[in-house]
Amino acid sequence: MPVCRRRHRAPRCRTRDDWKTILLHIQAQPVRHPDNGRVAVTYIKEEGGLPTPERDHVQRQRQITFRETRQWMANARYALIRRGTAAPRFVLNDKGSIPMHDTLLDLKGVLSPLSGEIAVLMVVGVAQPTDDYEAGPLTERILNVKCMELVNRAVWPARFRLRRHSRSQTRPGARPGTSLPVRHVS
Repeated sequence: MPVCRRRHRAPRCRTRDDWKTILLHIQAQPVRHPDNGRVAVTYIKEEGGLPTPERDHVQRQRQITFRETRQWMANARYALIRRGTAAPRFVLNDKGSIPMHDTLLDLKGVLSPLSGEIAVLMVVGVAQPTDDYEAGPLTERILNVKCMELVNRAVWPARFRLRRHSRSQTRPGARPGTSLPVRHVS
């Protein structure tokens, strides 16, 4: 994955295999997340009617989710998103992706940061029959400061965002800039 990220930073150094590696990374995100086990158990209890699913049931559900995610991805269009030179870096959350929704056009998607510099935007349900999603992204975009701030605000719920503060607000004895208080918003 690091090699793919480096190659995608330079527009002329991409290969189809690099793009397929990135797609595999995106496909695996939901099943790699530690919360997937809890979600799978809940799903199996509700949909499968099993009151106490065993580990094999959870693993089978992970495999099903992995396969179905690829089918879902095949019905999407992709864009490579880069941050502008003055824009902040992409903030990563614990899930590895950020759900997005354009309410004006009613388009839904997922933004998957690959690093602080580059991300992949997947817009779901808009693929055309002639699209080959494994060939690479259809377009590339560079986000300015305001767009990056909007994206980064969507990463974590407001109650978990860190607030800016002066050095005098750090914990006593902490190195300046290492202790950021968390603002909890009700």
